[in-house]
Amino acid sequence: MKILSKNNLSNSMFFLAMLILSGVIIVLVSKYWLVMWLGLELNLLGFILILEKSNEEFYKIMKYFIIQSVASIVISMSFFLKNCVEGGLMFSLSMTMIFALFLKLAVAPLHFWIVPLVKKMKNMNLFLILGLQKLAPMFIFSKIPIFFKTNTMFWGISALLGSILGLFSSSMNLILLFSSISHSPWMMMLMLSNSPNFWFIYFLVYLLNLSMVLFFSQENKYKLLMFLSLLSMGGLPPLLGFYVKWVAIFYNFASLTIILLLLSSIMNMYMYIRISIKSLLNLKNISKKIMESKSFLPMFFFTPIMFFL
Repeated sequence: MKILSKNNLSNSMFFLAMLILSGVIIVLVSKYWLVMWLGLELNLLGFILILEKSNEEFYKIMKYFIIQSVASIVISMSFFLKNCVEGGLMFSLSMTMIFALFLKLAVAPLHFWIVPLVKKMKNMNLFLILGLQKLAPMFIFSKIPIFFKTNTMFWGISALLGSILGLFSSSMNLILLFSSISHSPWMMMLMLSNSPNFWFIYFLVYLLNLSMVLFFSQENKYKLLMFLSLLSMGGLPPLLGFYVKWVAIFYNFASLTIILLLLSSIMNMYMYIRISIKSLLNLKNISKKIMESKSFLPMFFFTPIMFFL
């Protein structure tokens, strides 16, 4: 009976994962706003059911559902009304849609609802909510005309706020959450560049690093690989995460916003190194004498570089 129940659970989880992917694919391939909205709802339905199957706390599921539903209603209303108006009202509707998308993406300072949700969330659900669930709203945001996305200063402040909050967090889940918040503005900046579709490459690199961090964090023998993934996520050269941030800097000219984003990345790097050193110090097979030696820190910084050359 236990084997049958496990098989049924795995089959249902696979079906729900396909439901989420179907919603994302519908958003990515559609040219119509209404169909994109339907894809968003399909995606939301699949994730809510996965949370329920994973035995997440009921109030967390309801909170996520309510926030996402409110944002979806605002987005759908904007879709329907934007073809009926023009001028100043058109601008207001577009800004309202952007606000709703920011709420869905949990972009700071609209991240208040997601913090209690991720504190004790399981790794697979954390990967979905911080990774795959961001793809569809981010794609819709990329389709909004550039004219409505020129307030880049807000993005820089949002990234900086996410990094500052991460510095005061000790939980790995919260650190990854605030890291995710600080990465979103980098993708948005790439939408304004000469290569507006490069944000998708940035997202894939971020998704890869996030999955590796969550996977390697489960086993002590993989802690060093987790550390390398964190450094790549932070943008340490010559790792892959550095390349996508370099493109964002190279193709954008909003100098003050770029400075804020760079400050955010520096804070993230400090945060990643701090948590990595702490986790490595807890490993039993690492000698305290080596960790306390003066040559350890230079070795700690140059090992990832040598590894990827």
